[in-house]
Amino acid sequence: TLGHNGSAPKPNLWLRMVQQPRNAKVAGGKDKDTKPIDPPPVVELCVNKNNWDWSRYGNPEAVVHNPHLFLTCELVSVDSKDNDKKEKTDLSKALQGVTVSSLHKVKDQHGSDAAYFVFGNLSVKVQGTFQLHFVLYEIFNGEACFEWAEVVSEPFEVHSPRSFPGLAQSTTLTKTLSDQGIRVRIRKDSHKVRTAADTARFAQAVTQKRRFHEDSQPTVVKRHRGEAATVMPLQMPLQQANNYVTSGGSQHSPFDMAQVQQQYAMAPTSLASYPLTPAATVTQSPPLWSNPNTLTPNSAG
Repeated sequence: TLGHNGSAPKPNLWLRMVQQPRNAKVAGGKDKDTKPIDPPPVVELCVNKNNWDWSRYGNPEAVVHNPHLFLTCELVSVDSKDNDKKEKTDLSKALQGVTVSSLHKVKDQHGSDAAYFVFGNLSVKVQGTFQLHFVLYEIFNGEACFEWAEVVSEPFEVHSPRSFPGLAQSTTLTKTLSDQGIRVRIRKDSHKVRTAADTARFAQAVTQKRRFHEDSQPTVVKRHRGEAATVMPLQMPLQQANNYVTSGGSQHSPFDMAQVQQQYAMAPTSLASYPLTPAATVTQSPPLWSNPNTLTPNSAG
């Protein structure tokens, strides 16, 4: 514990924003529609060892392990005044989520030791341009609370649901903190709101991909409904049979080996070829009966 009395100077601590907030979506009534401030704000605790009062505050290396340090966050307007208490009260209700962070001793994205305060679950209920005001406190003996340092973030925009550009891909620092157990949301891909132009470009890309796939495939001629089938070198057996009947038996059968051998230049065989049907067909109609009850044939025929 650093401790402090009214006349003693404050310990030489200061805060630095290592990850600034950029965008946010207006928080609605449903948790499903709530999006956190993107990217999550990260504040570093810095210790000036050159001007450190060892006799009063001890070893500066122990500061990053102090469990009594915590950082608070509040929402402020870009053009707000320090003495405007009413505006601060209204904006305090507009910021929701976890507004207090303890100190985390972690490795940064470069592998160096760092002491960070991370705010991974902050959202805003009103639209506009705002800043985040961070204040460092320490609890002493469970009773007194001392203010050591403060810092203000850069302005960021809170968008309406329609104008929100979407959550960007997670930064390297955010991924590094997540790998070390700090609760922050990780997004592998950028989830942006699709506009009409994006939809048109997507449809064009799909069409070009389909055409390229079709061009790379062998050409297949498709027969549409109502279109005549392609005539084969040998006519179909049904048509051959019809020709055989109408020609009085002079038309060759579709299975006439002599014709097949001649068309396809096959060597003749000694096997005999037989037509499908006899050379002549006699068809006789059934007799006419004059009286169905007596089953007597009609002599008149």
